[in-house]
Amino acid sequence: KTGENFIDYLVKIRMDKAKELLHDLSYKVYDIAGMVGYESPAYFSRTFKEMVGLTPKEYRDNMARA
Repeated sequence: KTGENFIDYLVKIRMDKAKELLHDLSYKVYDIAGMVGYESPAYFSRTFKEMVGLTPKEYRDNMARA
């Protein structure tokens, strides 16, 4: 129904949730990785950068400046 395959849809949902969680500075990036279903924080960061264009840390830093 969405025009994308399940995995792409799941990754998009996970990244949207990760962006939401990155607003809470009490969570470490590796905690957020686990919360959205990634066992490896490195793989989470790589996937986040592919989808968003920034690493989770860069995203958080840019968010703090805004």
